[in-house]
Amino acid sequence: MFPVLQDREFYGWSERHVRTRISADIQSLQRMELQRKLNGHAGCVNTVSFDTETGSTLISGSDDLSIIFWHWDTGAKLLKYDSGHRHNVFQARMLPQTGGTKLVSCAADGQVRLSELPEGAGSLSASTFLLGQHTGRAHKLALDPLSPAHCFYSCGEDAMVMHFDLRDSAGARLQGAGSSSSRVGGCCRRKLLVCHGYSRSRGPTSRVVGINAVHVNPIRPWQFALGGGDSWARVYDVRRLRDTHDRHQQQQTAANGGSSRKTHKAAGLGDEPIARLCPEGLARQSGRSVMGEPSITGVMFSQQGELLVSYNDEDIYLFSVEAASGSSSSSNGSGSSREHTHEPAPTAAASRPSG
Repeated sequence: MFPVLQDREFYGWSERHVRTRISADIQSLQRMELQRKLNGHAGCVNTVSFDTETGSTLISGSDDLSIIFWHWDTGAKLLKYDSGHRHNVFQARMLPQTGGTKLVSCAADGQVRLSELPEGAGSLSASTFLLGQHTGRAHKLALDPLSPAHCFYSCGEDAMVMHFDLRDSAGARLQGAGSSSSRVGGCCRRKLLVCHGYSRSRGPTSRVVGINAVHVNPIRPWQFALGGGDSWARVYDVRRLRDTHDRHQQQQTAANGGSSRKTHKAAGLGDEPIARLCPEGLARQSGRSVMGEPSITGVMFSQQGELLVSYNDEDIYLFSVEAASGSSSSSNGSGSSREHTHEPAPTAAASRPSG
């Protein structure tokens, strides 16, 4: 099955061809069995990922606040250390092209941290530094393909997306006593946007939407996708975004008699995504009942640039981002975006900004 899915990524096989190949190989799935259990955490394990250098190391993070490096094939524990987080570790990712010496993590305390690891196995500790702070839980990180050894994104329930560049962090982060920094390094962090709500009838709204997931398009690395507390997945072009410093200047302009359009942008609503994606049935319900609206638990781009979106208590959908952001459309009357429907699996709705 896995070679079939890999070939679909690289060769762009049709959905029918993939279904035929997988259904013919269902016996391979039935023969799969548990190979090994890795015991070492004292709490729920929330994140596992392979290192990007050799693929031989598995990295796990847990509610027990520790991060463990494993040799997945033998089950040996290579390194265990205190992450520096105060609450549940949600994600830990090794930065590629760093020789396995740098790892970034985020957690329920809202912190985004950098771990500097000793070279080789056997050490009992690592130095950790606080790079950024969300005011809500920080769920996910996404590496920036343009510079994966240095740059990455974070997202959180405060609806904020941040971009980090570690090449600018050396003079900004302050290491306190011991192995962890207690202060936020400033110049490596750029606050990109605050995610706001959307409905078909009203368009963008002032309600902020907490973010659960972020991922970068591998074939268009200037695009990243967000998913969170409503049913709409959003795709942004980072080249079109203004940081919060620019937004603060717009707020001052609006306070001194600026136009309502400037006030609208100053509120954070000016950073429009290039596409909004939602299953057709959920799009009709969007914004009517916040408590009852399914939220997004994960977003991920394929090697073909499609976007896979998973929902809580719902299905998993595959969207064509290119069709959503570039095809012809009809106005929805909101004045800020246009909508059209297209048919991934299952049928979905999408919108894109006008202009």
